[in-house]
Amino acid sequence: MVAPFPLAKLLTLVMRQTAKPVAKGIKSLARKNALFRKYVCVLPAQTYHWMEMSVKMRFLGHKGIPEIKPLNERSAVELGAEALGEAIVLSICMALICFEYRRGKLKEAKKEKARVDQNVALKRQVEELGLKIETLSTEFKGMNASQTLRNVEQTK
Repeated sequence: MVAPFPLAKLLTLVMRQTAKPVAKGIKSLARKNALFRKYVCVLPAQTYHWMEMSVKMRFLGHKGIPEIKPLNERSAVELGAEALGEAIVLSICMALICFEYRRGKLKEAKKEKARVDQNVALKRQVEELGLKIETLSTEFKGMNASQTLRNVEQTK
């Protein structure tokens, strides 16, 4: 059996390696399209940078709202593209996991339905056999009673 931790490390590595070409494509698109660069790459990157630096400053013991210098556009595009690339790959992985989970649930439900149907069929068969036993028992009692009557008549 494979330990879960190395498998998680492998999956993380695969995600990061997959995100690199995606981020490269995003950077290329950001170079060509100013709106994409500004709103999809730079704005989220600057927000992320501000939040990260605020948290770091608080951990270092700074009081109040620190003044944080924004990233230059090139660094912001890099950071935004990397984050967006990883978000895209993570979203795809999560969608695949949800798909597999749902598929597994449907498969399990199908197996459970087959089990229930089989149980119903077996119960029906047991009831039918019970009725046949009752019928045969009644017939046997009737035959036994008539046989007893014949024996009584023959002995007279």
